[in-house]
Amino acid sequence: MTHRTIIFALGLVVASAARAQPIQVNVPTFSIGVAETATAAVTITGTGTAPVLAYEARFAVDPSVAEFVGVSLAGTASEGWTVVVNSTSPGRFVVSAASATPLASDGPLFSLTLEGVGVGASSLSLPYFRANEGSPEVAVEDGTVVVGGSVSSEPDPSVQRLSVYPNPTSGQVRITGPCPTPSPTLHVWTVTGRLVARTSEPECGPWDLDFGALPAGVYSVGAPGVAPVRVTVIR
Repeated sequence: MTHRTIIFALGLVVASAARAQPIQVNVPTFSIGVAETATAAVTITGTGTAPVLAYEARFAVDPSVAEFVGVSLAGTASEGWTVVVNSTSPGRFVVSAASATPLASDGPLFSLTLEGVGVGASSLSLPYFRANEGSPEVAVEDGTVVVGGSVSSEPDPSVQRLSVYPNPTSGQVRITGPCPTPSPTLHVWTVTGRLVARTSEPECGPWDLDFGALPAGVYSVGAPGVAPVRVTVIR
């Protein structure tokens, strides 16, 4: 897990004043099977630092590994709050909540439900968390999603997969594998979930994709019902 501190403190800081401990938000770790769902709680500590009446949390996960299903406030410190959830793009979603009454205690803040998409692992990161209007200070610890066992485990032979050659590549690749349904179109995402390309062939593969115009990095190629494949682009 990675650990970092995100500071959104407002106002002047008096040099001689003692600095309060930041609120800590911990993102859970998930272990899921392909096409299975799991639920775990995002937790918060240090709420005694300052009353928390609102928060906004922006999550990111590799969409070839897992996808966001939903949020529940039942049995958490946010139960009874007004919540708005938006999925902004594959692998990215935002949870916003507010109340006239501050959080009553430390503990579960809300529960996330994710579904396993493809065998592999991804960080479940929280690159942005804001409490109230940016104060108090908040520290974040990211989580992890593991689908289909550990990263080093043998893939489940029952899961349909795509294959790619050559990989790594600096240009064109050929992708073979089962035909996605209901559409044979393949999609290409960055590791942050941004869609950067799709195939235009009206029939099933093999598919020829040209990565020559994309920056160096790791991309995911996939479609509904078929475990995705990672493609490494080198320059």
